[in-house]
Amino acid sequence: MPADDLQELWLKQDIWRDSILAKLTGLLDTPQTRNLARCGNENMFRHCKGCNDVQTFSYHCDLKFCPRCNHRITARRLRVLREWVKLMPQPKHVVLTQRNFQHLTRTTIRSHTRALAKIRRTRAFKTVTGGCVSVELTNESRGWHLHSHWLVNARWLDPGELARTWAS
Repeated sequence: MPADDLQELWLKQDIWRDSILAKLTGLLDTPQTRNLARCGNENMFRHCKGCNDVQTFSYHCDLKFCPRCNHRITARRLRVLREWVKLMPQPKHVVLTQRNFQHLTRTTIRSHTRALAKIRRTRAFKTVTGGCVSVELTNESRGWHLHSHWLVNARWLDPGELARTWAS
């Protein structure tokens, strides 16, 4: 990628990050918010006591909603998932979603995770021999959308039975 394109990309990410910070400032004073503010604006140093070499690193917050960090998190997750898939003879991707709702509460999220555990013990998942799940939450102006992505090892999953079981 040419240097000018890279500089423009970083500028856009900084604008995005500043927009997120502006929305959170005054509403949410947490360590995560403070780390997001520091991301890309501070340096960290590593000093070797043997050779006195000093290395400088740009601080990054590693928050998944940080525009400067989310590509690194995505790359790490991709590496892990590729390793998982190598170990699975018959990997399948399953998405289970919930109807959108207006107000996000701890009870709603807890209910969703309990439903995930419950469906795992049903006949619809009897052929699954292993896997992993990621719960995601978005809000794109139509309310909160709670869903989960599963990477499972199974010879066959009946999508109709899975849909009926999840609906119940």
